[in-house]
Amino acid sequence: EAVSAGDALCEIETDKAVVTLDASDDGILAKIVVAEGSKNIRLGSLIGLLVEEGEDWKHVEIPKDIGPSFRLSPAARNILEKHGLDANQGTATGPRGIFTKEDALKLVQLKQMSKMTESRPTPALPTIPTASLPPRATARPSYPRPMIPPVSTPGQPNVAGTFTEVPTSNIRRVIAKRLTESKRTIPHAYATTDCDLGAVLKVRQNLVR
Repeated sequence: EAVSAGDALCEIETDKAVVTLDASDDGILAKIVVAEGSKNIRLGSLIGLLVEEGEDWKHVEIPKDIGPSFRLSPAARNILEKHGLDANQGTATGPRGIFTKEDALKLVQLKQMSKMTESRPTPALPTIPTASLPPRATARPSYPRPMIPPVSTPGQPNVAGTFTEVPTSNIRRVIAKRLTESKRTIPHAYATTDCDLGAVLKVRQNLVR
């Protein structure tokens, strides 16, 4: 499809906003690499190919040197070289996809934990004769189990006794996470004040009349 400079190519949804990506030059949209609705796309990844007019857009190939490569900070590079690790084994959390020192330390810690788990022997479970054990009573909850309504079936929305699941967007998900953190991790203080509004109510009644 032919596009002109300034035409909207796609919409990119981040954690805080929805940004429209415009074409920077005239050309032909030859290939769409990332399908619509894809999630967790790394910053800087190839999402489409735009060629100039007159080029053979039917046989365009994806460049081999394009990929989710990491940019390492100097401290992270020294840590990875010291422990013989690869940045592709971890996740970059720095700005603009930079692999930071904290990311390298986290990767080292994960490697050490995996080594300890592999070297730790699995303890043998003691064998207990079942005949000598008294029969166990079935534990029952002291409260009734909540009745969860079933999900509504396609073609029959809003049926009595059912509900419909609506997937949340990234923005709504982040808002819910931040609200939960603000209530759970921040100390709260509450204050109450008693006010006599008798005079205010009298003035209001006089104004209404």
